[in-house]
Amino acid sequence: MLNTVSVLIEQYQISWGECSIISCGSFLILEVVQESVISIEKALDDLETLIRLPIIKIDNLQAGFGETVVLVSNTWEPIGEMVFQEDIETNSLFGPFKFIKTANDEQRHVYAFNTALQTGDGFKGLQKLIPHFDRRIFIHNSKMRYIRQRTNLITTEADKIGLMVSNILQNRFRANNEQLLTEILETEIEQLSLNYGVLASYFRLLREGQGILDSSLLRVIGEARKIFGKKVETNLQEYLTLCRKAAKEVQQASEQVNLIMNEVKAAIEVIQTQVNLLRSKESVELQRQFKMVMDQNVALQQKSLTLQVAAGFVEFIVIAYYSFSLWKNLSNAEIFHRVPGLLTLLVASLFAGVSVLCTHLLAHERRLTKKLALAIFSILTLLALMAILSSGLIF
Repeated sequence: MLNTVSVLIEQYQISWGECSIISCGSFLILEVVQESVISIEKALDDLETLIRLPIIKIDNLQAGFGETVVLVSNTWEPIGEMVFQEDIETNSLFGPFKFIKTANDEQRHVYAFNTALQTGDGFKGLQKLIPHFDRRIFIHNSKMRYIRQRTNLITTEADKIGLMVSNILQNRFRANNEQLLTEILETEIEQLSLNYGVLASYFRLLREGQGILDSSLLRVIGEARKIFGKKVETNLQEYLTLCRKAAKEVQQASEQVNLIMNEVKAAIEVIQTQVNLLRSKESVELQRQFKMVMDQNVALQQKSLTLQVAAGFVEFIVIAYYSFSLWKNLSNAEIFHRVPGLLTLLVASLFAGVSVLCTHLLAHERRLTKKLALAIFSILTLLALMAILSSGLIF
């Protein structure tokens, strides 16, 4: 509910009339009664000087959006004394009044009431409703100016991003190798992702601005209906057209930003696909190189196996020769010759084979295992067999 209790703050007697400063709720009303003929501009200058001190005493004055001047007379004559661009006469539920366009409309709104043309309590009704209506006009105009400025800045920055995206898609990246090209493309993806986040915040601000303007305009229309009734669209056609044009500009800007967002997203997908293809080519090349290395390893292993077999065979021959020679030299020549040659060859060959096996097990295992223990046991058994055959107990 609006507070309609009026409080008289200051009252002055002026050479050409009387001035009263009244506080009505959250509004400050300046009431002037003109008793002698004087120019409106001089009167406003005198009043501005006169009421400066009382106004400073009013709390939160700096938060005001503008100044509303209401000229009250029983004729339209005072209007001609003010320098104005145009005056617009309109009908309200309380009678006709005029809005006077001046060069300073953003900071000062001027209304003129002709009491002779108003019926009943028409002036009191307008006096009560005009401050609320005009306050909404000031607030909405302030919001429109701010949001339009912000929209222009956003549109400019969004266009820069859109131009950058076009340049990225049209340019052919060149690099000495595919790995460097991949790094360049990944850098571009990172930059595009950052720009996408910026555009998303711009889009949110524009949608928020649309909501602010729509709700603010609804409040203006709500206050206007109390004055004009069902003829709001007719009486405020020019102003409402301007407001809707501003809202449409914000909507178009949000659509443009959304379009650029989609372009950035598409650019990210295109470059990411190119990166994936390059990565795939690198992966195929790595697999080819890996296969080549594996083939080389297999060939080396085959050569190594051949060398190991040859080395093992040589080792077998050497051990067999020296073990046979040692056995022969340590044995009695007469007894040794009685042992069948095939048996001595078999025993020496078994001893050499088991010895080679034992050395290979020691090289790989380096710890006592069942196979190594069985090989050692076989060597000891063959040595024992050589000793028995050399003793002559059998042959």
